[in-house]
Amino acid sequence: MVAVIHTSGSLRTVLNYNENKVKDDVAECIYAGNYPKESCQLSFNQKLNRLADQAALRPSVKRNCIHISLNFDPSEKLSTGQLQAIAVDYLEYLGFAEQPFLIYRHYDSGHPHVHILTTNIKNDGTAIKLHNLGKTKSEQARRTLENKYNLVPAEGKEQETGKVKSAYSSCIEYGKSETKRSITNVLSGVINTYCYGSVTELNALLGLYNVEASRGDVDSRIYKNNGLVYRILDSAGKPVGVPIKASLLPDKPTLAFLEGRFTMNRIVRRKHRARVRNAVDMALLRTPKNGVEDLVKELGRQGIDMVLRRNQLGELYGVTYVDHVSKCVFNGSDLGKNYSSNAIRNKSGESHQTVLQIKNGIAEKHEDRQLPHIDQQVTAAPSFEGSIGRDIENFMETLLGPEYIADHLPWELRNRLKRKKKRKRSSDGR
Repeated sequence: MVAVIHTSGSLRTVLNYNENKVKDDVAECIYAGNYPKESCQLSFNQKLNRLADQAALRPSVKRNCIHISLNFDPSEKLSTGQLQAIAVDYLEYLGFAEQPFLIYRHYDSGHPHVHILTTNIKNDGTAIKLHNLGKTKSEQARRTLENKYNLVPAEGKEQETGKVKSAYSSCIEYGKSETKRSITNVLSGVINTYCYGSVTELNALLGLYNVEASRGDVDSRIYKNNGLVYRILDSAGKPVGVPIKASLLPDKPTLAFLEGRFTMNRIVRRKHRARVRNAVDMALLRTPKNGVEDLVKELGRQGIDMVLRRNQLGELYGVTYVDHVSKCVFNGSDLGKNYSSNAIRNKSGESHQTVLQIKNGIAEKHEDRQLPHIDQQVTAAPSFEGSIGRDIENFMETLLGPEYIADHLPWELRNRLKRKKKRKRSSDGR
């Protein structure tokens, strides 16, 4: 069993997410704890008002919404009654047994899982402390419940759980659900969970769910007014449907909001750089000159999505790493020149023939005009073929080489030494 805990300040947003799943017939509310009625007898407003009234007892607490997902192994065939009992026991171990809570069973994934919505404000107006709740009480509760209900233990499944991108969202298919609601569900699961340092890095993450944040063209009114819209992408990565303004979405994920997170995220994610670098280095050693696609698969086994950006000819010009274990997003150049698109293209052995296979139709159309340029780049690229000793040498150069840091220190924080001006002595010796 894997437990994922999220906190927020919007009970309505999280309740909307679960209730919309119910409307789409991919979820059901299986239990309402400490409510005056059964879950099947409660309306949306009754569910929300009970939680909101409880949270209002301590208005100074801003993050008063607790959203927990309990995820089980796909091999486990658990009934609704068993899932309900496990969720209630889990809340009791965490100290939330007396709180109003709702339990939803979801059917939109390949593994059984439930979502729990509650608040940390108690009846006397005090707040349940959430600091390190996952590391302390949740881990102990998980182990106890695994033994009690004979569940598949979570230990040893770090790589598998790393592939789960978000407990909230799944990949959007245009036309299957209302656009604004679908985008809201994705943003609620990733916007405050992952650390990204730019709109480009955020889009690398959102693209995994077929969503894009767009500022528009440079000459557009949206761009000039620092606006932002969110759009759904089709399977080819092309925008479809009507764009939704950021200001019209819950929590208002506008450009100004994102820029406030960029600075904080760049600082928080620094300690996770080494993990991604090491993962890429080891993946390159395991897949020498096998091509970028094999490298993507190898990193995927370690919980890292490698998002590639290609031009119309299929030539790789950008790469972003989305680490679902540390919840951090890195542009290749932010990790260092050895992890940029040029270095990855050369080290993975992506040849001119590979580019043709990726974008065969477009490449053939421009063959006479563009292919010589590509040939020159491939010919000029350094060769990494050779013995194992050469691979180890390159690996050591990567580890011991100078670190490239793209996050420049703000001017206000620089400790500049001021030169002391020498006093000129006057003619009288003073």
